Amino acid sequence: MMTAWRVRVVVLVFAGIAVTLSVMMPGDSLRSIHSGGLMSLFSYAIIIMVAEQFRLDIPGRLPTSSIAAAAGMGLAVTTTLHGAPFLCSSAEVLVTALIGQWLGQAVLVRRGVTTADDLDTALDGAIRLFTVAVAAALARELPIFNGRTLEAAGQHWPGWMLAFVIVGIGLLTSLFEAPLRSAGRSAAVLGGWRTLAPDDARSHYPLGAAVAATGALVALTSSVLGLVAVPLLLGFLGLTDFAVRRFVHVQDTYGQALRSLARMPEIVGYVAQGHAERVSDVAWLVARELRLSERDTDTLRTAALVHDLGQLELRRTLPRGATVQAAPSDQQRIADCGARLLREGGPPGPIADLLNNQAVPYHRVLSGRAEVPVGARIIKVANAFDDYGGRLGPTYGEDRRAGMERLYLGLGYEYDPRVVEALSRALERLHPLPDPGD
Repeated sequence: MMTAWRVRVVVLVFAGIAVTLSVMMPGDSLRSIHSGGLMSLFSYAIIIMVAEQFRLDIPGRLPTSSIAAAAGMGLAVTTTLHGAPFLCSSAEVLVTALIGQWLGQAVLVRRGVTTADDLDTALDGAIRLFTVAVAAALARELPIFNGRTLEAAGQHWPGWMLAFVIVGIGLLTSLFEAPLRSAGRSAAVLGGWRTLAPDDARSHYPLGAAVAATGALVALTSSVLGLVAVPLLLGFLGLTDFAVRRFVHVQDTYGQALRSLARMPEIVGYVAQGHAERVSDVAWLVARELRLSERDTDTLRTAALVHDLGQLELRRTLPRGATVQAAPSDQQRIADCGARLLREGGPPGPIADLLNNQAVPYHRVLSGRAEVPVGARIIKVANAFDDYGGRLGPTYGEDRRAGMERLYLGLGYEYDPRVVEALSRALERLHPLPDPGD
């Protein structure tokens, strides 16, 4: 697998090539300046610079500014400004967007929000510049509307038809943007692009549709109100950003509450110190090896943190808190108690379902008597691996071998062979063990 910086350099180069090709489009590359539109381009650069300050920082995603993206999209597809044709080449659009991004990021560096060598910020800027390049080329350079560009043909179209085409251009550019964002992060995540792409598509395309619609509104409204329409309409997208930030804050608070709950069995002495974190790390490793989606992996990792929550209702503690030493009925009772505590303390969801099924032996799945999600089977294997003394890290070779041997004894009856083999492959790739015969 390529390292993270190599994949991101590939994305940056790809975006640079696309931008270069757009700048080299035939035609008058200074037609906006020649027609007296320099002040309009300057105003757009200032708007993009200000919009860069309102960034969305969602865990697991590249930090971005949807408001700046909408401003750039609006500039790329605006054909009429205050009742007069707005003639602007793709080169002028790109230079304006680039200057606005650079100025905005310089302010962010000055404020301490980011650093000058932050690769994620540079990658996000390159991807957004690429989408602006595609939109500008489609709207201003390519004669795909009966031999004319949208910049020329759109002057005589009815408003609904122009809006339909502009929104279509925005949606088309978002189709390119999501895969690029996945590729930019794929090298840092075990499982690669195929693991990230579905989740990135689900999270990006709704926001991309909002950016495309806002850009279209900016382009259409500017024909009547001029540049005043740009900050007015971007303000509505800012409300959407505020709602997303609040949602991320609530999710972060919920995650902190669950992490606090995960520490309770350790604090009161029911389980060994660090057990929850170790099980969560092993579960994450197996999930990546099995190429679970990023959303399912995050859910699994959280569920693994609180998998022993049900032990708080035990009258007598288990030796070292190892549930593998408990009777099957007691294991299921612990799982049921943990799931019930989660359902009583918050909204029911997949985390409680995983806890409820974590004690079900695999032979019941084979016989068809139980339907157990793969996440619950992963928690069962990860918990047993740690209970049997298995540890991650290069200095725990014998402990890992002993833990895996105990898992193989229950293979096919207690533990899912596919999950156990995935754990074995992941451990071998991270820290290969020497051959015992050597």
